[in-house]
Amino acid sequence: MLGPLLAAVVLAWRVGDYRTAFFAVAVPGALLLPALLVARRAMGDAVSPAAARPATGDSRAGMPPQARRYLAFVALTAAGLAPFPLIALHAVRAPVLAEAQVPLLFAAAMAVDALAALWAGRRYDRRGLGVLAALPLLSVVALLVFGGAAWLLWVGGIAWGAAMGIQESTLRAAVADLRGDTPPATAYGLFHTAYGLALLAGGAALGGLYDWSAGALVGVVVGVQAAAWLVLRGLLPGRGGRPSSGGSAPA
Repeated sequence: MLGPLLAAVVLAWRVGDYRTAFFAVAVPGALLLPALLVARRAMGDAVSPAAARPATGDSRAGMPPQARRYLAFVALTAAGLAPFPLIALHAVRAPVLAEAQVPLLFAAAMAVDALAALWAGRRYDRRGLGVLAALPLLSVVALLVFGGAAWLLWVGGIAWGAAMGIQESTLRAAVADLRGDTPPATAYGLFHTAYGLALLAGGAALGGLYDWSAGALVGVVVGVQAAAWLVLRGLLPGRGGRPSSGGSAPA
């Protein structure tokens, strides 16, 4: 959060000076290094006996069918979330926000990101995959960023931050419960391949649609997120999925 806040201060002080703004963002980035050193000194290199054991399973066997369906959901919901650079472009081009306000929007979204990750993680531990049903809804609400009023942009930006918080935390956590006998490193490699390619394809497609027709962009996002919800629905209890997230019973 500190980086975009510093960038906002610089752009308010020197309008259009992105060179200085990016240098300001580098300050908290550089502070990450001593923070990591302190954390390593405090925690050491110790790992649990379970984590030290080699992973079991056959990486050549691939992921079980339920996990592959989950990867389809991951790809769809990731592809249907507008990337922030596109949101920032619209905010300035519309124009809805001043240049110095765009990093403030990003900082607010990151604050919501952190809170949403905590909320979704706790709900996932207790309720399982059902919490991920919020992702398609939040991604659709995030389309408000393409409205013509500042308040719509802020509401949509908050929804976008919440969606990112769930994507960056709970979306990954479910892989461990659904991977079956697939070794964890292989399972997470497949997850990030699907997730990364979906972000790339979705970002490129939504950028092209924005230049062509905002209405088409909205229609595509709603359609993709509806498809994601239907895929997830098949994984939920009573729909052919597991009775829970697939891991051990929550405490």
